Amino acid sequence: MNDKAPDPPLLEVQNIDVFYGGIHAIKNVSLAVPRGQLTALIGANGAGKTTTLKAICGLQPPRNGMVVFDRQNITGFAPHRCVEHGLVLCPEGRRIFPDLTVDENLALGAYTRNDAEIAGDMQGMRDLFPILKERATQLAGTLSGGEQQMLALGRALMSRPKLLMLDEPSLGLAPLIIDRIFEVLKELKSRRVTILLVEQNARKALEIADHAYVLETGRVVNQGDPKILLRDDTVMKAYLGG
Repeated sequence: MNDKAPDPPLLEVQNIDVFYGGIHAIKNVSLAVPRGQLTALIGANGAGKTTTLKAICGLQPPRNGMVVFDRQNITGFAPHRCVEHGLVLCPEGRRIFPDLTVDENLALGAYTRNDAEIAGDMQGMRDLFPILKERATQLAGTLSGGEQQMLALGRALMSRPKLLMLDEPSLGLAPLIIDRIFEVLKELKSRRVTILLVEQNARKALEIADHAYVLETGRVVNQGDPKILLRDDTVMKAYLGG
């Protein structure tokens, strides 16, 4: 008989409340992200998905509740401390450095590292995103939207995150580029990269996720097996066009 307790989730968000002035944006939200899994957070525009990510990584600290990452209470940590601990956000809107080259942007993703494997990881990003190899010396601001998204994702991966949080990676992209982004997410999932995905394309998010949460007006209103959520009438009508 094996009495060993299961490993705790890599990330545990416990009953957090987030305010913007007098606006109560996030209300008693709890969620967990197991190690090596892809967890999706879906919801309509304005539901609080981005604010939840900001609360986790210190950009908008919660007023109440707790964020536990890798068994450590990181509630209120500054964003750079979260990165140093391995919690990395790839933000909505890409936020690449437009006046630096593609390779310079990738190198900045490893700014917290001083190990000997950075060059190898740079090559790994070029293998994962061949277009970045072609554009290596090109200014990032001249890339297409899809190429910038690939660069933003590659830059985040250069930090070797324990947890990668992605905020709307497919937003505003052409269908073929969206398909490529989700192929990359499937590849990362196969490598057991732990991911918390916020995505407006709810169907695609649920199709690749291991677990999912549904956020509505700042509250978690549903969660569970994505395959079951895909068949849920309420989820279908609200987020999947059913």
